[in-house]
Amino acid sequence: MDRLSDLPDSIILHILSFVETKFSVRTCVLSRRWKCLWASVADLDLNASCSNIFWFKKFVRQVLARRNDIPLDKFTFHYPGMEKSLTDSVVDYAVSHGVKHLSFRSRSNRSTPMGFLNPVLCRSQSMTTLELSHFRRADLLEYLSP
Repeated sequence: MDRLSDLPDSIILHILSFVETKFSVRTCVLSRRWKCLWASVADLDLNASCSNIFWFKKFVRQVLARRNDIPLDKFTFHYPGMEKSLTDSVVDYAVSHGVKHLSFRSRSNRSTPMGFLNPVLCRSQSMTTLELSHFRRADLLEYLSP
């Protein structure tokens, strides 16, 4: 048996919270003990960089469906566009799981409707940090102005 396997689940989950979700999910092949461990990590980091967009959307939906029903501490979502159905699913999931720190990065040069923020700003009672990166300033100002 290796030293890592000797660690308690809480320590392994803490370690897994520092890596992208796609890597923590891959640990499920290590042993029976690790098979569902990734689903209890309190942080999600879903990053579409270098990914096939179709595969990424499917992966996101599978992660959200298979993750254990535990609160989210941090949710990072990096996606080249802000496809409404996927973004709405991510925001609804984050809010319903009591996310504390939410980060969105768009990387899109096109105008992005900011309506996906409505559930976050109106319903979230646990969120302490909202980070928006690579959005067009004009879109943010338009959304925030009365």
